[in-house]
Amino acid sequence: MVFYKYVSAKRISIFQNRLIRFTQPLALNDPFEAKPHFYKLGSKEEFAKHYAEAIRRFMYRAWVDYCRALGNDPGRFALAKKVENDPDYAEWLYKNLHKQTPQDLLPNLRERFYKLHNTAGILSLSETPDNLLMWAHYAEGHTGFVLVLDGCYDFFKGSVSLPGFTKPERVEYSSERPRITAEETSEEAAMQKIFFVKGSEWEYEKEWRYLKNSTDAHKKIVVTNGHDVHLFRLPPKCIKSVILGCYSSEELKNKIVELCRDDPEFGHLRIQQARISETHYSIAI
Repeated sequence: MVFYKYVSAKRISIFQNRLIRFTQPLALNDPFEAKPHFYKLGSKEEFAKHYAEAIRRFMYRAWVDYCRALGNDPGRFALAKKVENDPDYAEWLYKNLHKQTPQDLLPNLRERFYKLHNTAGILSLSETPDNLLMWAHYAEGHTGFVLVLDGCYDFFKGSVSLPGFTKPERVEYSSERPRITAEETSEEAAMQKIFFVKGSEWEYEKEWRYLKNSTDAHKKIVVTNGHDVHLFRLPPKCIKSVILGCYSSEELKNKIVELCRDDPEFGHLRIQQARISETHYSIAI
């Protein structure tokens, strides 16, 4: 399969450095990225486990408030052990105390999972090279270019046996956020709900995603007051061709031509040009 990556003109650095960014969900332009709807913790046993862990993690001030609500100090770790071993007691205790304490278990746990999801980096790809909105949004108003990537190349064969990490997966679109319990997050099937479902408004992108662990990046650029950039090596042979936007500058065109001429690793690169149709609201390549 062939994948298309829309980028701005300044991303010519991909050719120069042989590096491409895998972006953490929080840095993408959709505020719902990797945020399924956590509607409950799961089974009573799972609830008891997370409740006990929350008790162990209580800040000192929160624990003092908790003891005040209990009427005594049972000992943090003794209470956590009792809660974990007795799901019925855990349920009773939470129902009777949570409104009187600063701890709301599900929202706090949900935020912890959201932070964990941001350790993954996403390479967003498309199955179409001629979408006008994609050119406008991601290729800087048709001034950038599109990378045509060989989906059969080894770059797209990951070593982690999880959906999206092994190979690119297609994104599904829905008007409702996927529902998930905290218990389900440890299951492989949860990966689909977390990373591969987006709102219906994004359906025009026809997106596929490839995931990597950000800690495995070949280069990391620390950004002050922003999101760090995680870059992974992209083999030149994985890039089949480049499509120049209909408003791409002569400077960009010349740089691409020089690259093909002077760099043996890109001698195979095919250069294509997008042009505005004279009769339809479309572009021809």
